[in-house]
Amino acid sequence: MPFLWERTLHRFRTNHGEQVTASYTYTHTRHRGSDVPSVGYDISSNTGVPRHMAKLWANYRLPDQWNRWSMGGGINTQSKSSDFGYYGRTQGGYTTLDARVGYQVNERLDLGLNIYNLTDKKYYSSISYDHNFYGAPRSFLLTARYRM
Repeated sequence: MPFLWERTLHRFRTNHGEQVTASYTYTHTRHRGSDVPSVGYDISSNTGVPRHMAKLWANYRLPDQWNRWSMGGGINTQSKSSDFGYYGRTQGGYTTLDARVGYQVNERLDLGLNIYNLTDKKYYSSISYDHNFYGAPRSFLLTARYRM
């Protein structure tokens, strides 16, 4: 039965145009019995879920004549995670970085370009004894937001 503790600081703004969002998640699992013998292995932490995860995102609107432009960056980090079982795999902790640039065309239209996994970090989004799935490589997202 996992114990999950999560705390998120939802977007706070300063008087200077910054926005910051931060979150932290702590997960503690315990093995409470199974038909599968564990034969001396500590399987309590082998859930594929990292014990610690943290995210931080900051966005800044430029001042004065540049105030239609904004830029931001984020960091996502997690501790190691392990799969269940004798042949389980372990992935060390990892960190990915994200970036964003935005432009406010007018009061109703915003354009943005996000770059996820800026450094193209190789990691697994899911691990198992017989298969692993790579996490998303560097990717780009172009957005247009129109307010009625």
